Amino acid sequence: MWSSFSSEDLITVCHIKHLSALKLCTLQTLSEESCLQLSALALTDLDVGFCEKLSTSSLRRLASIKTLRRLCLNNCSSVDDTVLKVCSSEVLSELGLSRLADITDDSLRHLSQRCKALRRLDISVGRGDDDKITEVGIAYIGGLSLLTELYVNNRQGLTKQSAKNLLACGELVLLDASGCRAVDDAVLGQIALLPKLQDLSLAFCRDITDSGVVEIARVGTLRAIFVSGCSALTDKSVSALAARALERAAFDGCTNLTARTATVLATCRTLR
Repeated sequence: MWSSFSSEDLITVCHIKHLSALKLCTLQTLSEESCLQLSALALTDLDVGFCEKLSTSSLRRLASIKTLRRLCLNNCSSVDDTVLKVCSSEVLSELGLSRLADITDDSLRHLSQRCKALRRLDISVGRGDDDKITEVGIAYIGGLSLLTELYVNNRQGLTKQSAKNLLACGELVLLDASGCRAVDDAVLGQIALLPKLQDLSLAFCRDITDSGVVEIARVGTLRAIFVSGCSALTDKSVSALAARALERAAFDGCTNLTARTATVLATCRTLR
């Protein structure tokens, strides 16, 4: 799509009257000059995900746009704490920061103080990626009281203590903690206290057991749960979850489940 799209073309696009949204993901020809032009616009939606050649200085210019409501920086390898420290849009509601190796707890501390309108935050990483965010950083997310969706896949800072801080996110509806190795039954005990939780992903959280899932099953608002690869779970977990009005669920790779699971799930008329 972008094979013949030059930086000069983008500068021309910047002159479009009332331009408010730009999706430039994967574009590798963004120059310092074009980013300077973009930063002067009153953009509300900007996606530069996978623009891996963007410099840190260019990213700082883009992140400083005060009118942004949505900003995607996924897989932009030059993003570091200095980029996010200039991100202070009071109306920013969605922020994509997945697969970023160089952001630390300081970034999350800043966001929790300056971007209070955030409703969707993605700080997920891939398995084996560098992870410089600790439980202190995850705890800072508790300062985002309007947050409804949080993606922390494969982050190791989701512990019992940081999960306790997340209880301040009373509007949280979706939590994706897939691959978070520190998640165990104690963490699930905290997550179960989130009053509006509907969608929970715990795939490959191998330390959770039936005890923790039974606690989660008591969450009256729960509508979807994904526990693929959680090999310690048994039919007891499925039976507890079957009592909920679940719409979606995944248990593949839970090797201790028996044929009884299929029978129990067949009674869940709400499952899609």
